[in-house]
Amino acid sequence: MNSANWSELDALFVFGSLMDPQVLELVSGMPLTELVVTPATVQGYRQGVVAEENYPVLVACESSETSGLLIKGLSSTALERILFFEGEEYALQPIDVRVPGEESAQAFYFRDTGVYTVRENKWDFDQWTRLHKASFIDVSRQYMALFGNMTAAEADAHWTALQQQADPQTRATGAT
Repeated sequence: MNSANWSELDALFVFGSLMDPQVLELVSGMPLTELVVTPATVQGYRQGVVAEENYPVLVACESSETSGLLIKGLSSTALERILFFEGEEYALQPIDVRVPGEESAQAFYFRDTGVYTVRENKWDFDQWTRLHKASFIDVSRQYMALFGNMTAAEADAHWTALQQQADPQTRATGAT
């Protein structure tokens, strides 16, 4: 990602675990009070579930709309932390978002780079919160401790092992 492009938009659309305030603070390293977080939607996409995982990707689907959050005010370090968290399986790409009561705007989102198999069922934030949030936060805390000590690719090799230790039943079944 070109940092000049980031400074022009300074906005990130999130549609998965980063919608959770605890996860966003943990991953970004910034308190929510320093961020501008607004409900937003994107047209022409649905949330698919990554096979064998408990997180979503956006899949082009002309007749769909996906809800998420528009985040502004991320520091450069917070953005680096989020890039580390998302890993090499995602790439930042511009997307048009709608914020209630405002004109549509452009933001970045994390686009799947095509390494995942995506299931047809829709990812459900409330279900993820009930079933997976607690273990996800434990794993994410351990994972983010690797920030600054490893590259994202090196840390990604630890993700599965950390996840298996935290939630072996869910990981083994790929349940969502």
